[in-house]
Amino acid sequence: MKQILVVDDNIPFSNMLKQLLEKEGYSVKTAANGREAIELIEADKIRPDLIITDIIMPEMEGLEFIRKIKVKYARLKIIAISGGGRHISAILPLKTAQLLGVDRIFEKPLDHPKFLSDIRILFKE
Repeated sequence: MKQILVVDDNIPFSNMLKQLLEKEGYSVKTAANGREAIELIEADKIRPDLIITDIIMPEMEGLEFIRKIKVKYARLKIIAISGGGRHISAILPLKTAQLLGVDRIFEKPLDHPKFLSDIRILFKE
């Protein structure tokens, strides 16, 4: 069973994503920010096959998290998601995430069928 780590500080969104992915047969763990996600991975509490991370989060935001993960786990697949922030659209941080090497980007709200299709494709690559 493929394991997915969802990293997002928006708990209702994170829970919705967890339920959506579990219905598709994936094992899903969640973390509220990049720092917490790195702690889970480095403590061997989770070995994700895919990380889905928000960009704008407290403590350790998504771009820093992506950079750190890519240094240690270069082959780990990552999907970056963002709804933007108060003074920024989602496009700029998502394009920056692409430059850091993420596999896919999505703006919130998610297009669920496309999102799930892209996850299936990533697992076949």
